[in-house]
Amino acid sequence: MILKYLSSEHLLKQTLPLPDNKTIDICIFCIDNFSLLADHMTALSPAEQKRASSLKQEQDQLRFIASRILLRRFLSLYLDLPADALLFQTGEHGKPYLCTDRQDLPQIYFNLSHSGDFVALAFSAATPVGIDIERTRKNIHAETLVRRFFHPDEYSEFLKLNDDDKQAFLFRRWTVREAFLKGLGKGFSISPDSFYIQEHPCMYCIKKSQKDYSSWHIVSVPVPKDYYCSIAYQVPV
Repeated sequence: MILKYLSSEHLLKQTLPLPDNKTIDICIFCIDNFSLLADHMTALSPAEQKRASSLKQEQDQLRFIASRILLRRFLSLYLDLPADALLFQTGEHGKPYLCTDRQDLPQIYFNLSHSGDFVALAFSAATPVGIDIERTRKNIHAETLVRRFFHPDEYSEFLKLNDDDKQAFLFRRWTVREAFLKGLGKGFSISPDSFYIQEHPCMYCIKKSQKDYSSWHIVSVPVPKDYYCSIAYQVPV
């Protein structure tokens, strides 16, 4: 898959073409640029406004509001619909999807994530997608998390690394896991240690699982220093 990056300039367009079958559109947005979204605040639903107001920390509010405005704005450009007219529901495990009875609308898959100062979104017309972005943190015990949440073979690999590489291993594999599980729409209803993440030169694959997930590929997304981001998508087998 080709990753195409959406910028804030795309928000000013009247329409956006849907990504083709070989492309996934991605937006990595810094909330420092929140002022660029100010004109779109009215697109939020009453439920979204209530949710934002319930968040105590300003940064949490900015991340949530930015993620919902960007989601609504880009979907409105793809589908040529008013952003405030879009209705969303969540699946059994929390993955949002567009709720509509319009049979003439094209299929569009999407997912979003946020951490620290960044919001990440992914859009595809061809495949379910999952995206995860994480800001690194120093005050965590990497070994405890890897032992608890990763496959035993990954834990063995982790123990052989030096301290600097252990931190990178944790956050890279964590975002790969999250992106994959979000793409499936299953969340942590699938135990995160029940599958092994196999690293290839340009992507990651899911192995040693009770189910065959060979149709899923996960790739790293370039993001600023101290962040990790991964995106998962399905390919024909």
